[in-house]
Amino acid sequence: MEPLFPAVDNGEVDFAVSSITITDERKQSFDFSDPYFIANQLILVPEDSDVESFSDLADKRVSVQINTTGHLVVADLLGKTSSKIVATETMPLAITEMINGNADASVGDNAVIIDYKANNPNVKLKTIEDDSFEKEYYGLMVKKGNQEILDLLNEGIEKIKANGKLKEITGFDVE
Repeated sequence: MEPLFPAVDNGEVDFAVSSITITDERKQSFDFSDPYFIANQLILVPEDSDVESFSDLADKRVSVQINTTGHLVVADLLGKTSSKIVATETMPLAITEMINGNADASVGDNAVIIDYKANNPNVKLKTIEDDSFEKEYYGLMVKKGNQEILDLLNEGIEKIKANGKLKEITGFDVE
């Protein structure tokens, strides 16, 4: 995802779409479309795990995708330099680390974890939602000030919200 940021900034591409969370920090450098997806972090553990909430991870090894929201929330819990954080390049790799026994749990975006479970039904895993995880909103990212592209993107998002296609694709209503 990170190579997309300079590509948008230098005009190599008009916009980026890659599960990019709209944050106040990012809004300082880029503009964002209306949200098209609501995400939140999920905890993924082996089916026989005794983990029931995010706070249960305080003494566990936790795998995450590096430089994601999941990484940030786990770093807040365990400490930024904790050796119990297993940070990998992708979320599927983080999940593999847990399955292989190198971590007790994985924390990542709901869409990625739900997709992984759906595509790997024989792997005995369970998900845990925790109310402490804030909702995140994904948006299409454009170069700061590129109102023409932003208007086109928002018009398209509004159309697929109105006709039900967005909910069909994502499984979620986005307000």
